[in-house]
Amino acid sequence: MDELARNKIINEVLMRMRGEQEKEEVANCISRAMRECGYKQENIQRVIERVHSQFNRNKM
Repeated sequence: MDELARNKIINEVLMRMRGEQEKEEVANCISRAMRECGYKQENIQRVIERVHSQFNRNKM
């Protein structure tokens, strides 16, 4: 699976998420999607850190 196809799957997962889901739930969904698409753990961790940061900014 190439990177474009992986990104498309991840974007589809993100688009399905609506409302005020807790950041841990969102992070778990993103992690799962990225693992299924073959991303390395260090890349997944960077994305999760950004998700947490974005949630914290939005809650302020």
